[in-house]
Amino acid sequence: MGELLEAKFLIIEDRDCPLYAEGDAFNISGVALRLPEGKPACLFLARQIAEIIVEKMDADSAGKKDEQKEKKEFNCSGCTGLIKFSFVEDTKFYTPQMRMMAAAESKKQTMEMGSLIGMMNTFSFFKTLEEDSLKDILSCLTMKEFRADEILLHKGQPGRHLIFIVSGRVAVTDDNGVILAILSKGEMFGEMSLFSGKPVCATIKSIEPVKVLMLSGKELSHILIKYPFLQLSFTRLLVQRLSETNVSQAEKMSLAFSGQLLELPPSELFQMLNENVKSGVVELDLPRGKAVVAFSEGDVVKVEYMDLRGADAFNEILKEQKGRFTFTSSLSLEEMGAPPIAGFMKLLLDGLRKIDEENDN
Repeated sequence: MGELLEAKFLIIEDRDCPLYAEGDAFNISGVALRLPEGKPACLFLARQIAEIIVEKMDADSAGKKDEQKEKKEFNCSGCTGLIKFSFVEDTKFYTPQMRMMAAAESKKQTMEMGSLIGMMNTFSFFKTLEEDSLKDILSCLTMKEFRADEILLHKGQPGRHLIFIVSGRVAVTDDNGVILAILSKGEMFGEMSLFSGKPVCATIKSIEPVKVLMLSGKELSHILIKYPFLQLSFTRLLVQRLSETNVSQAEKMSLAFSGQLLELPPSELFQMLNENVKSGVVELDLPRGKAVVAFSEGDVVKVEYMDLRGADAFNEILKEQKGRFTFTSSLSLEEMGAPPIAGFMKLLLDGLRKIDEENDN
């Protein structure tokens, strides 16, 4: 009788893989796959490793071991990035029962991926995507489970993820524990804090066991850039949330209004003006000086801050979290006829992406 399989796969090259890096190792013991410490599972890579193991078992049992040994490097069939991984260790093997278990594990992982892709179609945010695109995005999502009465988000915490409810229900509560809303399967939350940079404005608590998919802000930015048509879905969602939670602010926008960036940061303020197709000027009193942003029918046509102009000035303003702003609906004839600096969503996403890159460094 043979022994259980003990093997190792090592990543030897990484080209923008969203999950793993060069040097990460995957260890096989029996049919169990042990991931690099602290790293989430990628169903694409796990399935591919399982298929390699099954092929190796079949080749060895058929007496083709020497031929199989020649191939020890593989490319991940993955998603947005590319990795090359190597079969670096192959110590001892298995029984016919183990081959069956490994094959079953591979089939199980394929079925789980299909189930997750089907589930993603229940979210309005993903309904316009084809299966290949859903597989791509799936590799960026992390599954997490919570017991009943667990807190998923604390009010005042920074927003780091867009969260999709796969099963169960959660309650949105105020400081006194009063339930403001109930969210269930197919709904999402976390987008306002993630997009605006403001802390989470309410506590989210599970009413019953809950399973969620989590997408980091950095991955969301990459996805919106790669799939531009998703920007419209995301924009509509933001506008809906703003109208639900900021009705009084929206009403003020008919002529003029002012406020503090601590309450309404630049990204959220500019988004409101764009979606309401406003024409006017935002004057900002910021820590590093005064700034001006002119809108013509929702498009940004002029930006000035310090010695900067255009997109560079816009990006610097997005970084500011303190200061005061005033919006007035007056606009000069020259500004009314000026062309947009760039498409608004591109301008905004490029600025937020640069901020993320600077924070990573």
